[in-house]
Amino acid sequence: MTDTVRLLLTNKRGGYALLGEKPLSRFEGVFFRRDDKLYKTVETIAFDKPVERVTNRLWCVERQRGVVTEKVVMPEGKDALLIDLSAPLEMTLTLDVKESYDNRVWGRNYEMSAEKGCLVFSFSKKNDGRDDNMAFHDEFDCHLAVAASPLEYIPLKSWEEHFYAMDQSRGSYPDSRWVHAGAKLRASRFAFGFGMTKKEAVATAREALSRASRIMADEEKRVSALTKGREYKHAEIEVSRKCCVHALDALTVDRGIYAGLPWFFQLWARDELVSAKGLMLAGNARLAKDIMFRHLQRLNEGKLQSHATASLQAADAPGWLFVRLEDLCMEDDSRTKKLLTQGERHHIADKLLAYLDNVQRYKLQDGLVINGPQESWMDTVWDNDTRAGARIEIQALALANCRFYSYLTGKKHNLEKGLKELTREQFVKKNVLYDGKGDPTARPNVFIAAYVYPELFSKKDWKIYLSTLLPKLWLPWGGLASIDKSNPLFCPHYTGENNQSYHRGDSWFWINNIAAIAMNRVGFERQVNRILQASTQELLHLGVSGYSAELSSAEQLRSEGCLAQAWSVATLLELLEELYRRRP
Repeated sequence: MTDTVRLLLTNKRGGYALLGEKPLSRFEGVFFRRDDKLYKTVETIAFDKPVERVTNRLWCVERQRGVVTEKVVMPEGKDALLIDLSAPLEMTLTLDVKESYDNRVWGRNYEMSAEKGCLVFSFSKKNDGRDDNMAFHDEFDCHLAVAASPLEYIPLKSWEEHFYAMDQSRGSYPDSRWVHAGAKLRASRFAFGFGMTKKEAVATAREALSRASRIMADEEKRVSALTKGREYKHAEIEVSRKCCVHALDALTVDRGIYAGLPWFFQLWARDELVSAKGLMLAGNARLAKDIMFRHLQRLNEGKLQSHATASLQAADAPGWLFVRLEDLCMEDDSRTKKLLTQGERHHIADKLLAYLDNVQRYKLQDGLVINGPQESWMDTVWDNDTRAGARIEIQALALANCRFYSYLTGKKHNLEKGLKELTREQFVKKNVLYDGKGDPTARPNVFIAAYVYPELFSKKDWKIYLSTLLPKLWLPWGGLASIDKSNPLFCPHYTGENNQSYHRGDSWFWINNIAAIAMNRVGFERQVNRILQASTQELLHLGVSGYSAELSSAEQLRSEGCLAQAWSVATLLELLEELYRRRP
């Protein structure tokens, strides 16, 4: 395994283990979630034999250390981690207990004790005047127990400074941190348990150790059933499908789906709704329905926040909500066993009518739907580039929602005709389909429009407009830049927490996959295949094994941004279904 490829396991209750040979980011390690807070516990688990080979079996990570085989499992629904070795090895355990985003350095106290066959690390966080305690002011205690039989250990109780190359390259600070070397342990099987009390941590670790064989068998059976389906004929494509299905399941928590790990561990409206079609294709239509109805309930005066605590509105999220509800209704109509009651359909129709009426009454300017600054998915600012105004994908989403209204009621909404005519008139100039009214800047949002509302133009016209757009955005490795490569704002390399490249150069995997789906319906076989190759290569061989990253630099295919992004794998699964499920 190279130093850059990471391995990710989750417990589906918000906890995760992101592991490599050495940590490249302070967001790596073992994390557990309690009361909507994510706590880091383990910094590193280092053995005295290096890794020679890694196999991601989805239900576990298998690593070969010389003649010793190691299996790492994170049991579903448990705040535990299990490491099973074919022969005893010595392990050095290093800790860095903190809330995930909290980087305070003072007031961190560790104690170690041996109890009931466990080595217990008790942590206490106290506020300290030498830190800035404004953003994070809570004091807390928590405990991590390590069970082994027999329990052999040597206390270390020392501090060491770790440097994080990935954080440094992203401009994400601090890019170094003092962490606590806890102990050296030796065994052939280790079980970790987390708790807010010592008793809870010890009980969790002991249970995981006593049930280790059953846990591994259950996880293997669960993931095998999860990824089972009508298989594709192409071996690598079938592996990609299984990885996408597993990744979507692994990112599921609280009947929702995390936007991404390791740092987007929230339920983002836009991300969840874009991902909902992938959930349906993965066989989890009921979760997709739960997500949609949760956001339907949150829809307020035609608005959805980006996420529960965000101040920004997501102007496109309501449109995506009704696009995915349309997908759900069409799926339901093809099933014998129904997902939706007639009452639920009437509720959707009522909410949709209210939304379209709200758009017509309050969101039109000169007949086009407008959004505010940073309200589209391109929600960062650089050099006053905010995408405020009338944008192509916002018009297309509204028109798709009008189509859905007709599907549900058999009636036409009076927004549809005028908006369709104005969009055709205002957004096309000399065979160029504009990103925004009066804004010819080439961006990939045109592909979103083609995906959600292909009825806007004929297939012939779509081919002309996309052919005009592609040379400005196309990247030789098989992606699309997020802005015209000749634009002064274009940045060829990922700039991390500095927003310069984020929506002005970086290539987003979810957009690439959506674009490939749209292009496949009108031609462009070469570009579609190249995007597919790049997305599957990144999924299988780069970044976090078996997960799709958020984005890549424009200049070269890389795994960058958030390393495991839900809508990246969801749209890749959709692309795979588009290309292979429909073919003999």
